[in-house]
Amino acid sequence: RVFELMAKADALVLPSVVVENCPGVILEARTVGLPVIASDVGGVSELIDPDGLFQPGDPLGIAQKIHDVVGGKIKSLGKEGLLDVEEYVEVLVR
Repeated sequence: RVFELMAKADALVLPSVVVENCPGVILEARTVGLPVIASDVGGVSELIDPDGLFQPGDPLGIAQKIHDVVGGKIKSLGKEGLLDVEEYVEVLVR
C-alpha cells in the first residue's frame, strides 16, 4: 500500500532533525520515481537530488523546496545506482 500511495504523491518530505544514516523511506520513494525533499542530515545528501536538501528546522526552506518540486526543479534520482537484492549479494560474495 505504501508504494501505491507514493505513486500518487507529488513528493516525499522528510523534515528530520536527527542524523539519518540511510532512511528506507527515501529508497522506497526512489523506486517509484517520487522526488524527495529532506533535511541535510547524515547520509540523506547521498540519496537524493542535492537541490532537494534544506537545513533542519527551517520551515521557510521546506516551503521553498515544495515550491521547487511544483516548478519541476527537483527530480527523483529513480532507481539509478540502486542495487536489487541479487545484485547486492553478488557484490558481497566477490
